[in-house]
Amino acid sequence: MTKQTRRSLLIGAGAWMATGSWALARQQRAIAQEVVSVNTVEEFVKAIQPNRTLQLAAGEYNLSSLPTDFRTEYVQFNEVFDGHEFVISQVENLKIVGTGDRATKIVTKPRYADVLEFQDCRSIWLENFEATHSPDKGSCVGGVVAYRNCQDLVIRDAILEGSGTIGINGQQINKLFCRNTIITGCTYGILCLSNTEDVTFQDCQFKDNQEFDLVSVFNTKEIRFKDCEFSNNQTGNGGSRPYVLFNVNDSEPLQLLRCKVTNNRVQHLSQSANRLRLIATSIRGNQFDGQRTYPVKDPGPSFPYC
Repeated sequence: MTKQTRRSLLIGAGAWMATGSWALARQQRAIAQEVVSVNTVEEFVKAIQPNRTLQLAAGEYNLSSLPTDFRTEYVQFNEVFDGHEFVISQVENLKIVGTGDRATKIVTKPRYADVLEFQDCRSIWLENFEATHSPDKGSCVGGVVAYRNCQDLVIRDAILEGSGTIGINGQQINKLFCRNTIITGCTYGILCLSNTEDVTFQDCQFKDNQEFDLVSVFNTKEIRFKDCEFSNNQTGNGGSRPYVLFNVNDSEPLQLLRCKVTNNRVQHLSQSANRLRLIATSIRGNQFDGQRTYPVKDPGPSFPYC
């Protein structure tokens, strides 16, 4: 490795860490607000307003137990194929934090609904909770957390668990910082980001997910993974073209710093080596090992439900 290469890697890593720290510090400064204690799903939904910290007591918050005509200025239920989807919109400076010794779990029943969806929101902090579909797995478009036209977002110490098609689905978002979060058991993929800028995943685990392209990005820049682990994920055959772990289209290369990519049953890491920037990242024990990347001659269209 040349001196110039080492210098470039150090500069890139330093800028990367500064970006993640800046995002977290900005959120901490921005969210200074009224604190509301919440014990039931009704209290949770009614308390959603700008400039609030909601402290959720341990237990399960089943959004599907609310009347489908329930709505507030900031919350509504939109109809989907098999029920109604919970949507928070036009909220700024909202922090939702699970408390207590036991898990705080947010669930929804419709398989075609995202568990938590945010539209046109700013400065949203989610911390210390689990989110899933119950009792059945998500289907076709039922992911876990979705952001549409949102900015200044934080997820910390969360588990986005397995009954959803996609763990995080972000469309037109700017600045997401996700730390110490597990995305596991998703049925269609791990992440999908489109028209998105400045996203950092730090100390996160992505494990036991399947089926199509697992991390898909379209028209994005400054997407980073730091000290993250991708393990025991798998894809199908893909028909006309194989699915990949990292599907990068019309975007800057994804950056992986000190990550681990291990024991994944995936035919290809990405379409080609220039789609990823790997810095001190370990890649071993995967189906595609033997070469760093396996180019895909025809990447084909993206999976349509991202």
